[in-house]
Amino acid sequence: MTQLTFATQEELASKRVDYTAAEVKFIQRILAAACRVLSYQSTLEEETPVLGKGHYYVPKLSSEEIRSVGFDKGSLTRFPAENDWDSPAVFKGFIYGFRRDTTRAPWTNFGIDSEGPYEYTVSIPVTRDFLDTLGLVLIKTAPDHHCDNAKGKCHAFFYKSNIYPTLGFVFLTDPDRSDLKSGLPTNFRSVDIDVINPVTL
Repeated sequence: MTQLTFATQEELASKRVDYTAAEVKFIQRILAAACRVLSYQSTLEEETPVLGKGHYYVPKLSSEEIRSVGFDKGSLTRFPAENDWDSPAVFKGFIYGFRRDTTRAPWTNFGIDSEGPYEYTVSIPVTRDFLDTLGLVLIKTAPDHHCDNAKGKCHAFFYKSNIYPTLGFVFLTDPDRSDLKSGLPTNFRSVDIDVINPVTL
């Protein structure tokens, strides 16, 4: 079950809640587990110890396909700090899930998104080591990539993997929090992983 904590007065005053080193390591484990599922090295069920229990989005009609499964994880921080459930609230945390084309098809996409409000400075710090655990090699970067932030534009970092060669990765980060020339997103708003070269079974 997800732990819920209230923001401290100091965090609220600075409007800053960053992810801890332990939380970043946990996100690394989630991404690695997702890669194993997408590259057919394991199944969603086998990765339950890391991913947790998923919530399948069941369509209204029996003729429709079950195309996605979602998860929510992480230590969430609630704003405002006061225990006032009637006030608008935002959370620090992350959500993730898989998508596929049909009920019986293999999973072909994974996405993880940080749940950070635009007015707060929430950072998931990314280092070279973070990328190396997935064997990521930069393909290209792109400015003004569409994303769900206040300006509607993000910096995009596109990667391939030496460990998972069938997968492609896109990291999105706010433009004022990353340098495209560095080739390192340094933090991210979301990560999208797609099967770009399906394995022939």
